[in-house]
Amino acid sequence: MRLFRKRSQPELDWIQIEITTKCNAKCIYCPHIFFKKNKNMSLDIFREIVPYFKNTGLVYLQGWGEPLLNENIFQMIEFCKMKDKLVGFTTNGLLLNEKTMSTLIDLKLDILCVSLAGTTSATHNRLRKGNNFDQIISNLTLLRQLKKKKGESKPALHLAYLMIKSNFDEMRNIISLARTLNAKQVIASNLTLIFNKDLRREALFNDISNSEYYSTVLKQIKEEALIEDIIFDYRNPVLDDSFQPCSENTNYSSVIDVEGNVCLCVFTMPSLHRDIECSDSKTPFHYFKDEVCTGYNIHFGNIIYESFDEIWKKKRYTDFRNFTSKPSKIANNSSRSDLVECCAKCYKSLSV
Repeated sequence: MRLFRKRSQPELDWIQIEITTKCNAKCIYCPHIFFKKNKNMSLDIFREIVPYFKNTGLVYLQGWGEPLLNENIFQMIEFCKMKDKLVGFTTNGLLLNEKTMSTLIDLKLDILCVSLAGTTSATHNRLRKGNNFDQIISNLTLLRQLKKKKGESKPALHLAYLMIKSNFDEMRNIISLARTLNAKQVIASNLTLIFNKDLRREALFNDISNSEYYSTVLKQIKEEALIEDIIFDYRNPVLDDSFQPCSENTNYSSVIDVEGNVCLCVFTMPSLHRDIECSDSKTPFHYFKDEVCTGYNIHFGNIIYESFDEIWKKKRYTDFRNFTSKPSKIANNSSRSDLVECCAKCYKSLSV
């Protein structure tokens, strides 16, 4: 775990930029299905962020949407490469046609991560409605061929797998699939933002009777990945109420939404809470343990009107970093301000 240190300007592991809130899929577990309005980040806003790439080595073009739906994505990648930064994004894979993939290879995109929710078309397509598993695998097979033809190793292919109860057993095939596609890394994540009460039973950490089974299988998959020289990154699906460092890495990263707001993390983005209707309520909420919790819309300033350094040094932002540098403070705090509560009532703070 990295120790918190005071610093006069940001030294970030990554800057995450939401370049669109548009999406061409309707995954049953994604809050995007409740979105009423969608938009792309303009190049003008993106240009305002570019000078602050000096604060990081990695720029990740990702938010609550499908990045390839922003027609300016190639130019945005060029801006990142001109600043000599690593750049990547996560996609559902549907728009990876030959022309697009060839352009991404020529631009020397560093990371192309593709989301999966199964290793068979039946499971994946059921959970990620609007997707076509067979087409995605065909696209990624072509990507491998194009990279070989061009003599390029980039972009490195990563696979992101959302683990839930009804697709967990198919995880046993994920390393084999990664090997076939020449994927360098597999990231297995838990369902941590639950908008639909019916999905609570799909969260692995709520299936306590099978916790040992889940942990055992994941260890076996990691061992298989080591043999294949594939990185397998996962969080054990067992809640730890002692509060753990958040995988969102909020003290050493920054998230900027589609309108230029500098946010805590993707779970507090304005785009997730504005113009969204959940169930019968117009107020965004999520389920945490046995509670129905209001969504937290937290940002510290807008990059259009203030410099990133000014926003970073604001007392409210600094207080949050000081507070979350020691997770035990979250558990023991009694004031329950929104900055504290958004973490205290988030599964990301419980090791999953």
